[in-house]
Amino acid sequence: MNAVTIQPGAAEKVAEAIVKSGFWRGANEHAVRLMCYLAEAEGQHPAIVYRDYHLMNGKPSKKAEAMLADFAKAGGKVEWHALDDECADATFSHSSGSVRIMWTIQRAKQAGLNSPMWKKYPRQMLRSRCVSEGVRSVFPSATSGLYEESEVADIAAESAPEAVEGRSGGDSQREVSPAAVKNWREPDSIYNCKTALHRGLTVHQAELRRLGDEGVIDDLEDYLTSTEYQEFLKIAGKHAPHYLEGGEPAPEEFVGCFALETRARDLIMLRGNTPADQEKEDA
Repeated sequence: MNAVTIQPGAAEKVAEAIVKSGFWRGANEHAVRLMCYLAEAEGQHPAIVYRDYHLMNGKPSKKAEAMLADFAKAGGKVEWHALDDECADATFSHSSGSVRIMWTIQRAKQAGLNSPMWKKYPRQMLRSRCVSEGVRSVFPSATSGLYEESEVADIAAESAPEAVEGRSGGDSQREVSPAAVKNWREPDSIYNCKTALHRGLTVHQAELRRLGDEGVIDDLEDYLTSTEYQEFLKIAGKHAPHYLEGGEPAPEEFVGCFALETRARDLIMLRGNTPADQEKEDA
C-alpha cells in the first residue's frame, strides 16, 4: 500500500470540517483535532477519524470495526467459533501470540452492562467487546491506545450521577432532573445554569414532537438552525450530553433530543409533508 501524503495543516482543517458539519453533535474542536493528530502519528490521513473514531460524551474511542481492520492489516487473523445473541467467541492470532476470547450475555450481566443498546443489539455489543479485548490482548497497537465505543459509554455510565424522575406535564416519558447535572455557570448564555438548561430541554422536546406531528420540513429546518436551539446544543453538549443523546445518567426510556430530531424528520417524510408543502411543490 502506498504511503499516505499528508499536507501541512491537514489535521486542523479536517477537525474544523468535522465540527462544522454537525455530524458529531456538540463535538469539541480541540478534542477532534487531537484525534486527527493521533491519526497522523499512525501514518493515516486525519480524515480517517470520522470513519474509524468517535467521541462519546467528549471522550475519544475507536470503533471495533476499525480495530479489527488495523489488526488484519498488521497480519492478524480471527477465527469465529460462535457469534449470536448469547455469545461471541473467537480466537485472535498474530505473530506476537494468540488468545481465545469469549463474551457471553451472562458475563455482560455480571459486569453490570445493561444499557438499552445491550438489550436491543446483544450480538453486536458482544462482538464489539470480544474484538476489543482480543485485539488489545494480542496486538494492542491496533486499538490506538483507545477503548471501543461501547466500552467508553459503559465507563461513563458507571461514573455518572444517578438521574431521578421528573414531572413532564402529563407525558409518560420521564425527563432528566437538573439535580443530576453538576453545578456550573454560563453567564453569557441564555442557558446560564442547570435550571435554565433543563427548562430549555422541556421546551425543545415539546417543539420537536410538535414538528414531527404537525410541522413541515422547512419549519423543522428553521427550528434546528435557530439561535436558541443551537445555543442549547452547545451548552447541553458541554454540561449534559445525555440531554441530547439519551443514555446514562438519564432514565432508560429517555431518548434525548437527537432521537426526537430523527423522529420528526421521519414522520414528516412519511407523511409526504403537509398540504401546504404540496401546494409549494405544485406551484
